[in-house]
Amino acid sequence: MMDGLKPYPEYKESGLPWLSAMPSHWRLKRGKAIFERIDKRSAEGNEELLTVSSARGVVPRKTANVTMFKAESYKGYKLCWPGDLVIHSLWAWGGGLGISQHHGIVSSAYGVYRLRHDAPAIPGFIHELVRSSPFNWELQVRSKGIWTSRLQLTDESFLHAPFPLPPEDEQAAIVRFLDHANGRIERAIRAKRKLMALLNEQ
Repeated sequence: MMDGLKPYPEYKESGLPWLSAMPSHWRLKRGKAIFERIDKRSAEGNEELLTVSSARGVVPRKTANVTMFKAESYKGYKLCWPGDLVIHSLWAWGGGLGISQHHGIVSSAYGVYRLRHDAPAIPGFIHELVRSSPFNWELQVRSKGIWTSRLQLTDESFLHAPFPLPPEDEQAAIVRFLDHANGRIERAIRAKRKLMALLNEQ
């Protein structure tokens, strides 16, 4: 699969410090043209409690190693649905964001965004883009604060961020490729760990 990769025939300058040139048929869209901010609250707080992991994205809190205290009530927490982008506003620069695969509730300090019905983007591509190392530069410079550990990404700042978008069929192909590549990497890591365990036993 890797051997069949070829460069695009034409490129253009993106004007972005973290991207430089991009394929000439890709488009740059601001976040506000792609997303709408969602702020729907839980009436009782009984939905699945979710959290954002820098390693795994949006996951049920019960599956994550979270040491923070549990609230007495989750009433008024923000609701999110599969396909929504959830951002931990104080941890975006550290990878605290991703597309949710779950319906549930998140802290009211989180940002929840939904792709507009006419947005030229698919959730899987957005997930890979916002969690990529190059896009992390954008998140860092748009997060403001005195201390690094308390940098905050506001709704306004995020919705003005630029997003390079291939055509949707190409986005889907990129996601399939990354899923395949990540699967190979994960299998290689498991094989190495198994070998190391056997060597340690010997």
